Amino acid sequence: MTVHHTRIESARMMTGQLEKRILLVEDDAALRTMMLHLLRNAGFHPIVACSDVDAAILHGQTIDFDIALVDVNLAGGNGMDVVRALKSPQRHTQPAVIVVTGDGHPSLIRRAWRAGAEDVLIKPFDPASLDVRIRVLLALRGHDHVWIGDERSLGSQTYLAQ
Repeated sequence: MTVHHTRIESARMMTGQLEKRILLVEDDAALRTMMLHLLRNAGFHPIVACSDVDAAILHGQTIDFDIALVDVNLAGGNGMDVVRALKSPQRHTQPAVIVVTGDGHPSLIRRAWRAGAEDVLIKPFDPASLDVRIRVLLALRGHDHVWIGDERSLGSQTYLAQ
């Protein structure tokens, strides 16, 4: 079977850009900036970043995201509300959701899964873990050209939550 790519697709594959829409919901400005930097360096784009539940739900209603990274404890709301909105059966498409939290308690992890999250990432986390988790979820959803473990990976430094 022969696979044909447009010039743009071929250029993106060669440069390592993954045109997968990512929603990043994090109210800690420093962590949000760091995660944006990591995701861009790993070749992911476009990325929509916001800091509150209302903005996340609004973006989720107007854009079909491939991946959503959602913090649980948001100023003025709960990230689980965002997860439930993104996973609503009324949505045409549902993104893969990774809940990001500093609370690794099993009851919180169960709540995240019940809300519809595919994965839970506990802070502090290794940047490479974020990269691999996103790529695995994309691969499981059938997205082509998702590299795992290449030179564009996020590295092995651990981010320490404040």
